[in-house]
Amino acid sequence: MAQPDYALISISEPEFAFPNTATIELYEPEDEEKLFSCCPLLVDLFIGDEPIYPGGEKRAGFTLRFKRVFLALALRECTVDRKQRYEYVLPTEDFNQVLQRVVENSKSGEVGAKAQTNTILKSLLSAFGLDAEAKVNVEASIKSGKIDTLDSKLKFKLVRCISNRRWEIGHEFLGDPTEMDSLLRERYLHKSNYGEPEDKRPPLCLMKPKGRKPYIIDVELRARKSDCVYVPISSRSVRGQSHSKKEKIEELYVLKVLETQNRRDGFVLPRGEVVLARSVLKVRRKRTSRKKSVASDSEQVTPPPAG
Repeated sequence: MAQPDYALISISEPEFAFPNTATIELYEPEDEEKLFSCCPLLVDLFIGDEPIYPGGEKRAGFTLRFKRVFLALALRECTVDRKQRYEYVLPTEDFNQVLQRVVENSKSGEVGAKAQTNTILKSLLSAFGLDAEAKVNVEASIKSGKIDTLDSKLKFKLVRCISNRRWEIGHEFLGDPTEMDSLLRERYLHKSNYGEPEDKRPPLCLMKPKGRKPYIIDVELRARKSDCVYVPISSRSVRGQSHSKKEKIEELYVLKVLETQNRRDGFVLPRGEVVLARSVLKVRRKRTSRKKSVASDSEQVTPPPAG
């Protein structure tokens, strides 16, 4: 009887551009799931909002927030199983709360609030790829407050697989719509969709070897510069400059620092993106002792009775 091809797994210490700002952590699967031929890739993603003080806490600091981030894989001697790739659809009750906020804002008498609501609504509808007629019907339902009939029409993926090696967390215009400021916050990739066991961490994907050689998965957390949100803390205006101009200069400086750090860490910089965190997982076949296996089999053989 063929023995399972168990694997030995090693995980590198994760590297972060700014600790407690955007981090990833890789986990080893359970022993019975450590298979060389089909290894689950378990990833935890955390987006924080802790302040950063480059010159010490007595000086001005900032927080670096994100509307959207990407998880990218670089593969060596392996491929991603296309049949199982993690995505997370926002539960109906959570998404209905988002729609309810849009409805309440659309009924506000303030001109600015209505204009902002219309922008959010257009972005919301564009996220679902609806045709023109469906967009009109959905928009009318939202503005009238009749959102109970939209469950089957709207499915918002907070985490979606956009290629075989790349995942998008958040939306280009909506960010994380469950947050009041639409910015990513706390943990992602750990929630199961409906119909899946809640007590088990879902894998990002399943990895398959190209042959018998050990394989390596580089996991990088990236962000586009346009999705980075710089929030100054206790900043003082410079004489002759407005707060907004000074903050823009600071934001450009922080992104430049990120680029410089990436180069020092040896990261290959994608165009218009920065690497926020990185970790590496290595998988090799666990060798079993043939002699031990033969001995074990012989011990299980019952000798014939004497005489």
